[in-house]
Amino acid sequence: MDIVYIETSVISHATARPSSDPTTLALQQQAKRHMMPPNARLDALHVATAALAGVQYLLTQNCTHIANATELPRIYKLLNEVGLSGMLVCAPIEFFGGT
Repeated sequence: MDIVYIETSVISHATARPSSDPTTLALQQQAKRHMMPPNARLDALHVATAALAGVQYLLTQNCTHIANATELPRIYKLLNEVGLSGMLVCAPIEFFGGT
């Protein structure tokens, strides 16, 4: 298995608002293409919006990009690193019970 270290400027470019500087904008677009598939961007926006709004529980049935054993630890770690920990991501059946 290859080990890859992604330096923070790549993440910053992938998540930043589009720049008015053409060179920076090109770097941002490259980072977004390589870091996040287009269909996952909206999912990431949902998580970020909920976290910024102070939501305690994010209910989702999106097991592809959010609620799975691979992504959830990454999501929780990132939210913790940016000071937005505390939100619990779960499926509606986990939240409301299995009826």
